[in-house]
Amino acid sequence: MNKNVFLLAFVIWATSITANAQVLNKNTTFKVGGLGRSVLTSDKLSGDLVEGDTISPKKGLGGYTLFDLNMDLTINKIFNANTILRMKNPYGTFYGQDTKFEFRQLQFRGQIGRKLKYELGDIYIGLTPFTVFNANEPLDNRFEADVFKARRDILNYENFYVGNKWRLQGLQLFYNVDSVLVFQKIGINVFGVRTNATNETTIPDRILFGGRLDVLQSARFKFGVNAVSFSDLAVASSASKFGNDVFSSDLEFNLQNDALLFAIGGEAGTSSSSYNDKLTGTSNSYSDYFYKPEIKLAFKPAKIGLTASYRNVGAQFNSPTAQTQRVNSSYNPSIFPTVNSATTNRGAMIFDRTTQEQSYNRNISQTMQGFLPQYGNITPYGPATANRAGLSVGLATDTSLKNISAEVNFDMLSEVQGEGTTELRKFTGIRGGVLVNIGGLAKLNRVIDISAGVKSENTIRGGAAEVDFRSTVIDAGLAIETLKRVDLIGGVKLLTAKGNEYLTTRDINNLATGFTPYLYDGSENIYSAGLRFRFAEFAQASVVYNTSQLKRNTVTGTNYNFDQLFFNFTLKF
Repeated sequence: MNKNVFLLAFVIWATSITANAQVLNKNTTFKVGGLGRSVLTSDKLSGDLVEGDTISPKKGLGGYTLFDLNMDLTINKIFNANTILRMKNPYGTFYGQDTKFEFRQLQFRGQIGRKLKYELGDIYIGLTPFTVFNANEPLDNRFEADVFKARRDILNYENFYVGNKWRLQGLQLFYNVDSVLVFQKIGINVFGVRTNATNETTIPDRILFGGRLDVLQSARFKFGVNAVSFSDLAVASSASKFGNDVFSSDLEFNLQNDALLFAIGGEAGTSSSSYNDKLTGTSNSYSDYFYKPEIKLAFKPAKIGLTASYRNVGAQFNSPTAQTQRVNSSYNPSIFPTVNSATTNRGAMIFDRTTQEQSYNRNISQTMQGFLPQYGNITPYGPATANRAGLSVGLATDTSLKNISAEVNFDMLSEVQGEGTTELRKFTGIRGGVLVNIGGLAKLNRVIDISAGVKSENTIRGGAAEVDFRSTVIDAGLAIETLKRVDLIGGVKLLTAKGNEYLTTRDINNLATGFTPYLYDGSENIYSAGLRFRFAEFAQASVVYNTSQLKRNTVTGTNYNFDQLFFNFTLKF
């Protein structure tokens, strides 16, 4: 769209809304907010991988400036319209050339009658970890240094990640009733979205719909029922038709007093999948189940909580809306994408995964995507990862603690069914961390934060197709307010991995078709330091120097360094 036409339409729309707000209804409100960001990077690639290469670029400048204008119109409780208009200009253009104008979000919300609420357009949906759940990226942890969190905040914002919900387009309804028979509250949530549009010949419409019945019997007991269907609508000349259904139920019962909270609960359910290829006349269907009981203990005076759970997720349990990965491991980075005289894709390293917006996934995948074991091998597809059974135990401080936060989790899992062999993989893992607010503990009116985190995984399997793969990721960070609202920030992220594994190849029906040997012996490290300027609660800037190193001990000529100077200014209002 021509930018002048876009701006004219926007001005007319905003002026009309503002002028007529009082005419529509005395309770009509029109609010304007938004976000502005300017990002600039100076990049350099060096090391064995690019030595002697006279074709592939080794230095570069990049970045952009964007402005998101959020307009919110409310007419009583019946109707609310929210839209975000984006203007984005890439670095290096002049006089508005290459500036893009787009609608980033369009959503209608409101209430019909006294109980029914609706959302239409861009909606966020989420149920349970085994039904509809946008699982965190394996390297994500809440004890990351502030210098890394700033980049992750940008990734989450640009990819519409709000908690563990998916942002899709469709309709969502909420209906709540109080005091029904012996129940305090009953809630119903249903949704329907289209994830893929038909071309009327070979590609059918793909529809996702489902919902949840949420029942609160009392403060001590609650349960829910979940149903999700993800399937293609029939098209006469369509070459294939995919279908997947997931049903589950979850509950929790608790007892508590001033000293102790005890809760028992969990979730269990089934999945069924089918795929019909009209061109070949072949069809396939399969089903499986899962269950995960859980116990929680909270020691209130000590502000410590303990959780213990056992899971059994079948080898053919299939839930695309819970098993889709956030990161596309096959993504090739946009910064220095090729090496070896432009003949080889560089491939994303840990620095790319934590900084590049395009490496993240916004869509639900029908099949389980490939992954790289060094970044997460125990549950690469989140809590709903199939073919896993075993015990998980966690210990964490109460969230009410403001100056110290800590947690540690242990996983002792195995496969339910062998892959390509009767032998089963065994998985052991530990992950956790601590954040200490020294400024708060010392009652100083300044930021002094220290954080540290670790994730260590070990995978073994005996037999002819032996597996022995180990990986460790260490995070550490520091933030010190040296001057008023000026912070020195720094952090390191260190990954080491070594061993052999087998990567599973899957067909479009999500069934294993082969296993490829995978060897890795190397490390990836990120060292970051810089300054953060907090002008106000709604505005801050930072300048950070990052140096990232990749080293492969068994593959010569592949080691390299990636250095980046990163500037970011963000304004929210």
